[in-house]
Amino acid sequence: MDIKLKVKKYKDTGDIAWEYNPLRNLKKSDDQIDDFTVSNSQLKLDLENPIDIECQSSYDGSTNLIFNDDKNPPRIINTRVALLENNRYKIINRNQIKQSNLYTENELDQQTRLFRNVTRIPKIQFKNVDYFGTLKGGNYIFYIKYSDSDYNETDIVAESGIVSVFKGDLSNPKTCVGAYMDERTDKSIILYLKNIDTSFSYINIYYSRTSCDINGISKTDFHKIKKTYEITDVNQTITINGFEELEDITAEDLNIQYNYVESVKSQAQVQNRLFFANVSKLKEDSATLSNLALYINVEECQEHDIGYITDKYGIYKGDITAAEYYSPYNIYYRLGYFPGEIYRLGVVFIYNDEHLSPVYNLRGIDFNLSTYHFKEKGDNGEIISSNKCNYDYNIDLRDPETIENKDFISLETLENTRGVFRFTKDKTIIDHDGKSVKPLGLKIRIPEFVINKLKELNIKGYYFVRQQRIPTFLFSGLSIGVDTVSGVPCLDLSEGGQNPKLVTESFVNKNKVLINDYDSKLIYSNNCSYSGLLSADVKCDKQMQSLLNSDRYKLVEAYKFNQYNASGRSYTLDLTNVESTNAETTSELLYIDSDIPQKIINDNIFCTRAGMQEEIKQQTCFGKEDIESSDAQLVRGVFTDFVGCNTLLGKSSLYNVYIKNYSETFNKEYFQIRIDDNSPYFAVSDRYATDTSVIKDKDITDCTTDYKDVEDNSIEFNWSMIPILYRGDCFTYTTTIRLHRNFTSQTVPTNDTIVDFNTWKDNFKGIRNTENWDDINIGDINAVAIGSWVTFKGLSNNNISLRSIDEFNTEEIALMGNPRGFYPIQGMSTKSSAKIPESNLYNRGYSTTLGFKRNYKHIDVPYEVDEFDTRIMFSDIQVDGNFKNSYKVFQGLSYEDLDRQYGGIVKILPWGGNLLTVFEHAIAIVPINEKALIQTTTGQNIHMYGSGVLQKQMTIISDMYGSIWKDSIIRTPRAVYGVDTYTKKIWRFSDRGLELISDFTIQRFLNDEINLKELEKTVALGTRNVKTHFNAYKNDVMFTFYNNDKIWNICYNEVRSMWVTRYSWVPLLSENINNTYFSFDLLKSKIFSIISNNLRKTDDLVKVGEEWTGKYVTSDREYSKFTFTVDGYDGYNVNSVVIKGYYWDEDEIKTDSLIECKANEETWLMDEVSENWVEIKNKNVGNAIDAESEEDRQKIIYANYLEQKDAAPFSIEFKDLYRKEDRGYLYYTIEVKYTPYVVTSSEDNPSEDESGNLMSNCIVFGIERSYTAGAIIPYEVLKEFDMLKYQDDWNKALLYNIFVHGRSNIIDEINYFDSDETNQILPTKWYNKQEPFEFEFIVNEPKGIHKIFDNLVIISNNVEPNSIEIEITGDVYEFSKRAIYRNKTFNKNESTNANFPEIYLDKESKGYKTEVTWDPIRNEYYLNVHADCLNIKEYGRRLGNIYYSEDSWYFQVQPIYYEQTSSNDFESPLKATKVRDKYARIRVKYKGDKLVIITALQTLMTQSYA
Repeated sequence: MDIKLKVKKYKDTGDIAWEYNPLRNLKKSDDQIDDFTVSNSQLKLDLENPIDIECQSSYDGSTNLIFNDDKNPPRIINTRVALLENNRYKIINRNQIKQSNLYTENELDQQTRLFRNVTRIPKIQFKNVDYFGTLKGGNYIFYIKYSDSDYNETDIVAESGIVSVFKGDLSNPKTCVGAYMDERTDKSIILYLKNIDTSFSYINIYYSRTSCDINGISKTDFHKIKKTYEITDVNQTITINGFEELEDITAEDLNIQYNYVESVKSQAQVQNRLFFANVSKLKEDSATLSNLALYINVEECQEHDIGYITDKYGIYKGDITAAEYYSPYNIYYRLGYFPGEIYRLGVVFIYNDEHLSPVYNLRGIDFNLSTYHFKEKGDNGEIISSNKCNYDYNIDLRDPETIENKDFISLETLENTRGVFRFTKDKTIIDHDGKSVKPLGLKIRIPEFVINKLKELNIKGYYFVRQQRIPTFLFSGLSIGVDTVSGVPCLDLSEGGQNPKLVTESFVNKNKVLINDYDSKLIYSNNCSYSGLLSADVKCDKQMQSLLNSDRYKLVEAYKFNQYNASGRSYTLDLTNVESTNAETTSELLYIDSDIPQKIINDNIFCTRAGMQEEIKQQTCFGKEDIESSDAQLVRGVFTDFVGCNTLLGKSSLYNVYIKNYSETFNKEYFQIRIDDNSPYFAVSDRYATDTSVIKDKDITDCTTDYKDVEDNSIEFNWSMIPILYRGDCFTYTTTIRLHRNFTSQTVPTNDTIVDFNTWKDNFKGIRNTENWDDINIGDINAVAIGSWVTFKGLSNNNISLRSIDEFNTEEIALMGNPRGFYPIQGMSTKSSAKIPESNLYNRGYSTTLGFKRNYKHIDVPYEVDEFDTRIMFSDIQVDGNFKNSYKVFQGLSYEDLDRQYGGIVKILPWGGNLLTVFEHAIAIVPINEKALIQTTTGQNIHMYGSGVLQKQMTIISDMYGSIWKDSIIRTPRAVYGVDTYTKKIWRFSDRGLELISDFTIQRFLNDEINLKELEKTVALGTRNVKTHFNAYKNDVMFTFYNNDKIWNICYNEVRSMWVTRYSWVPLLSENINNTYFSFDLLKSKIFSIISNNLRKTDDLVKVGEEWTGKYVTSDREYSKFTFTVDGYDGYNVNSVVIKGYYWDEDEIKTDSLIECKANEETWLMDEVSENWVEIKNKNVGNAIDAESEEDRQKIIYANYLEQKDAAPFSIEFKDLYRKEDRGYLYYTIEVKYTPYVVTSSEDNPSEDESGNLMSNCIVFGIERSYTAGAIIPYEVLKEFDMLKYQDDWNKALLYNIFVHGRSNIIDEINYFDSDETNQILPTKWYNKQEPFEFEFIVNEPKGIHKIFDNLVIISNNVEPNSIEIEITGDVYEFSKRAIYRNKTFNKNESTNANFPEIYLDKESKGYKTEVTWDPIRNEYYLNVHADCLNIKEYGRRLGNIYYSEDSWYFQVQPIYYEQTSSNDFESPLKATKVRDKYARIRVKYKGDKLVIITALQTLMTQSYA
């Protein structure tokens, strides 16, 4: 296969470069392959939901990237790059028509989904059955799945109706006969697929074929056609001819339920399976859907004429589609419903993610009792339809009511909410006078408001379903007479109200001569007191035969015919003036098989064998018992099987037979039986789209109705109408039954020659008086031609016209030459070779009217779960090298819900073939494919595997510690680490078990620093998160805490198993590649995180106004306006607003505060701001300053609220750029502190407003909250606004760079030995900014003794410290640290105090200072003595305090300088006192620009006795 692509010039193979490049797998509209750089509108990624990526090796060496972010559906993108040895790569071009590793811009969302969805809802149309195949006979149903170029399949996207395949010329019903078992035909099936989704590569076809076994019992085979049909167009024809190679499947393969999820929090790969944890599914609003389904209008109708088969089995008029159910077209499209029968129907909705809803029942009714008529208007406004429907549509559908969820809405009409319908019983299906057959169907109309609501609920389509009918109708049959004397079945040829005139054929004429002429041998009887029924249904249904065992059944006279028309041996019903009386009667029914001497019901005899073949003496009288006379009417031969009735029925009438004890008085009970039925539903319609705006579904038409409101205004409502719903189970048939045949001679079975025509006349003297029976030639008697046929039409549960030829009686065929058949296949012949039984074989596969894709009804539950935060799902197992990706298949039961007592699952990680599962409050091992080792009686050990991949049992590692921060949980080569901010612990899990590495070391530090509030638990990348980074090069685990402006970290070294440092720089994201640590700078991302939060409105409370774009100004000079509302509150007071501008200065981002305004603490009011570049408006509720009581205060505050309620809301509107001569502000932040409030009732304190109206409301304020908004200056506007000189600053401040840490790896792009000092790697320089370095230690030896700290010796290389700090408790001093810290507020016992001045020793502000710090946990105050390091060589011995000598730095500890003060006198001379205490915390600080190597430290001190 030649693949031709237009590509930009690039190398297919090469060396991997250490530079960032996007994936190159995007196919542009011009067929060029370009970088994977796309709009985020399709992928919908954001900073609030960090991506979790799993890498899966593909069959061609490339890598599949599986994305999950706890927000969007799972996605998968192939890199299209395979890594080769020696650090080389290869671009993979797949040998596919549509390369599965290339993505198109307009289909990106669909193509990248792990569970691919379908953009078009296809339909299977039946075109015809043709004559160039070898298909086996039976009823076929086809199921369509799409697949991509890797053969990954979707679920079933379309299901066909019934396609019947049988033998014969379809244009000539005389030739049509059913195939039996696996009998092949010369037929092929042509299907037309519409509205195909061309983003897929192939169509896969599955089908079921229902035929029968040797006993005629239906059996179904399921197959998949191995051939894949390439998608070439949106519509295409597919032919199934029987030559296809098949793969056997089962019904369960068609009914596999797939797990579709909306989002996944965590994922992992274990044992070649993909595992998802903490998933959410699309929330199904079942109450709304159930109510919407009840507004789908269902109308009973008869609109299609499917033709009429004459008694000669010709098509009355028209083509093959007018051949009733000899036509596969009519079976597919026009198979109707039974009059008077009960059906249950529902609707299934198709969601955007392809999962199917359960069945929601339609509003059912008994059409016999319905008083509702749907009056549809035509184009000219005339009423064009007025059939019975299921509810009164003449209501205001703009505001439909919620229908109560109960079984019956009305018992009078049996209107119900459970989808149970009963069709009108007196509907005429077969119109004999008009020579037409009109099946019963259903018109479905869906109101416009239902369609619109379905779209809102993420539903893209729907289809209709029904349950298998529980029949009350059993069969139909033609009434015949039964001669009371002989018991044989006969036609009644009497006319009008005359006495019965039963007719049958004797073997002699009136002159007792053997003759073949039919009319001369007819004999008659008026002796008839009970009847029989001829039924092709009963003839071919052994189960029905066994039911008819003298029980009483209900019979309804469907058609009453006046007489028979005779044409030789053939009888047909006179079709003029046919009556539909619907007269009812009951009768005991007994099946009488053919060739039965006698059966009796209540002394009524029934017989289907007159005389005996082997004994001429056995004769049967007809009409009158006469054993004496030689002129007696005698009948001989075998009669057809029939149903005996002990009741005299109307003559020549077609009766419908119903179940035992059937009565319409039990209709409510019959309805209730259906309501309680939980059996599955099956599709009876195509799938239809709710949105036809892009692709008009030509099958859906529109209609309108009018509604008059209370003011008599005419309101027009629109309805969507799908094609009439058929796929019922009511067949019509035309059948011909042979009533009578002669015996077959045992000696000469195929003899048709009468040798002695007078053998009977000469020798028969009467049954009793004949002396010499042997003189009568029995061979001549058996050679007499006997036979008559009757043809009639009726309704059936089976397509009984398609009886089969019976070729199983091989001995009979060998003897007689013919298999058993029936008319018209074998004609009306009385020849000896035709004196065999008619075929009673019927392939019950032709009775199949429903598919095998099951749908189940919605079960009402108190609450529907859509968040499965403890669920773990697993895919099918992936076979290496297989093109199909089993990671895309999550079957319906492939999951386990774990114990909820530990909170939701936060993260799963592979751990020794199992899953390490971190809950919010626990850590556990979840075993995968767990096996138990047991010992047999012989002492052998065997492994017993568990019943499934997952089990509920798990091994709890800890039930006290877990994490709510997924990013804080990380796996390194040695262990798994995590942070629990609830317990403020950092834990590690390794082969040694669980360890709390924060205990006894940094626990106090964590207690102080972790201060995330309850409202600060949602992730905002770079702004609010806890993330653990791992530097593989240094084996450092960096635990990083992001909380708006407070961002910090602490570092643990795995090799040394100790806490080593804190960093002043913080990465946004990081990764290790070949033992090299790479990261992104957090500061460059922070503004984007803020803007993303604003635009995506992910805050639980704050909803930012639509005017806010995140751009300070656009190229069209449109400035942003910031407003917001607080969800769940009636308003808010703004407490402060700070607008900051950010600019680039040398090597870092700096900020200026541009606007600071604050509300008055007493009045709560804040002044508005109006400057040339910004305007701030506010509408705070004022405080009641002068209120004398709390009651008055509340009244005044509420009055203030009413006064400003309708004022313009709080807003910040930018009007121009803020310009400063030496600043180029690149972005801005708005920090708002606000207090939300609600208006609530206060009935205990009613008050009146100015108009005297009673007020019972007050304002209740919540706690103060904060919100930050961001606005960026777009790069493209810099030139337009005269900021070109800041373009380089913009790039440095806002464009991302990947930062490489350390010196590991071989990276040609980096010269580690560059002689240029400005281009060298410096020890603590990150993100092009020089960070300081410091360390601290505690001096407490000798313990418990006061020490005067004189000097400090640092044994190190010649890198001078920048400053040194000493922190002591300072309780030995008399001045009050508390008073100093609390702004010189004295207690009574604090009459004296001190002030610590800052002492500067040079123009660079170097010097000494002492500060008081406070520990809120211990409520202790400390003295922090800070001294900048002043080298004696530069500052001299008087000012200097440090010098370097012999590999050591000697630092002289400076005293504490203070001014003695009192409460009345704040001025005093400067004093000094030495630094002394029992212990001291000493911090040594460096600039960090040079490498410091410290060997040891020594503190020189003097023991103090103070």
